[in-house]
Amino acid sequence: MDIKFRPTQVLFLAFVAIIVVGGYFLWKYAVFTKPAPKVYNIGVIRYLKIYDPIVSGFKEGMAQAGYKEGINVVYHRYDVDNVGDVNAAAKELIQKNVDLIFAVTTVAGVVTLKETELAQRTDIPIVFAQGNLAQRAGLVKSLESSGNNTTGVAVDFVGLTAKKLEFLKVIKPGVKKLGYFDAAHGDPAVTFALEELKIQAPKFGIRLVPYRHTSPVGPAATEEIKNILQKIKPGEIDAYFHLPGPIMGFQNQPIIINELNRLKIPGVWLELPSVAIGGLFSYSQDLFDLGRQAVFMADKVLKGAKPADIPVELPRQYFLHINLRTAREIGLTIPQEVLLLTNKIYQE
Repeated sequence: MDIKFRPTQVLFLAFVAIIVVGGYFLWKYAVFTKPAPKVYNIGVIRYLKIYDPIVSGFKEGMAQAGYKEGINVVYHRYDVDNVGDVNAAAKELIQKNVDLIFAVTTVAGVVTLKETELAQRTDIPIVFAQGNLAQRAGLVKSLESSGNNTTGVAVDFVGLTAKKLEFLKVIKPGVKKLGYFDAAHGDPAVTFALEELKIQAPKFGIRLVPYRHTSPVGPAATEEIKNILQKIKPGEIDAYFHLPGPIMGFQNQPIIINELNRLKIPGVWLELPSVAIGGLFSYSQDLFDLGRQAVFMADKVLKGAKPADIPVELPRQYFLHINLRTAREIGLTIPQEVLLLTNKIYQE
């Protein structure tokens, strides 16, 4: 039997067919077609090579937080070793209109903050790590709120000075004379750290012996360091205390370590990586973990939070690292009470 449809029925069936087919394709588009992910542009300014682990920790933490390099995040990285280059890097990142600047060290943070202010681009957030004495340096107004376009992880070299001297006195009780490099070409961290060292050393019965260093960063500085160390006579100092700053950066530390070990002088080091290359001991924050810690702030900022609304944090933990090979080389026996507190021991 032939079924005949009236014109109105044909139109209705055609309309239904259009709705069904159109609905199918709309559903398929919604299910299988996803909008392109937002790509975040993040500037990275790493000041001083020793702080490379901070950048590594930051990038690994960001990847775990869902920011995949080459997919939804692009890093514009600048590795610099003098303040002038920090200025240039900050200016370039501002011109690139990045979504966030990750500034490693106080110097990088302070310089970048000033550059964003000068360019009237305080809408670009800055997350810093290794912000030593961030308040005194003018990086933030307080740990509760920066009062500007920064937030991050601060550190306190100064606050650790007494603890380092305490460990030194246990490791070598007879320490009376402590040498250090008093560099004319440094950064604010050098000044703050030296001020505290001068306060704390007498409390431990220690007299400070300065070695004046005048050459700026570069080959001349390295030669001056060698000359100073080679002129140190046996018994002139009982130990060495390493201060922050570009002159005493990682590139010159192997030279200092080799000469100290030759003279059988124990060294108290600023950062943990110095122990891995032969320094006797350090009590400090873990740099890789510091980078990972900064991810928490960066993630909040990229999701719309204002840096001033995110409290500045301090390192989650401090670590004691000791190099037993160096101890043997310079004729020291590390007391068991210190070894029990040590987080990492280098044997070879």
